Amino acid sequence: LDNNTQPDMPVIKGDGRAVKQILINLLSNAIKFTPTGGHVAVDWEICAEGHPVLSVTDTGIGIESADMERILAPFCQVESTLVKKHEGSGLGLTLTNRLVDLHGGRLEIDSTVGKGSTFRVHFPRECIVQAAAPEPLRSAGAA
Repeated sequence: LDNNTQPDMPVIKGDGRAVKQILINLLSNAIKFTPTGGHVAVDWEICAEGHPVLSVTDTGIGIESADMERILAPFCQVESTLVKKHEGSGLGLTLTNRLVDLHGGRLEIDSTVGKGSTFRVHFPRECIVQAAAPEPLRSAGAA
């Protein structure tokens, strides 16, 4: 698991619990569908259009293009021999997509069967409330 977040990322405004749930859902799916020896990465950056983007990328089983819309439907799980061995309610991505919508963002999915997936959460530029996280305060005597 690689954390590729940029250290100078801005602070964003949002429901902390909901944003945490978005990340947990995306990470848990990435880990669940990535075989042993695979790779999962988290990126947090400002895209070329100037808005914050949270990405979770894996080298897992991937998703068929025909199944892309279905995976966002409530209680829906894609039927395949690779997926059947994984349990779940089929609500994780549905809830994630809804939480992203409630923040005014959008969820983008890129996937290739057998190679992996990238889930990108595009938060609106209006979510940025501070240019960069402030440096921690240090007292005069601290080293």
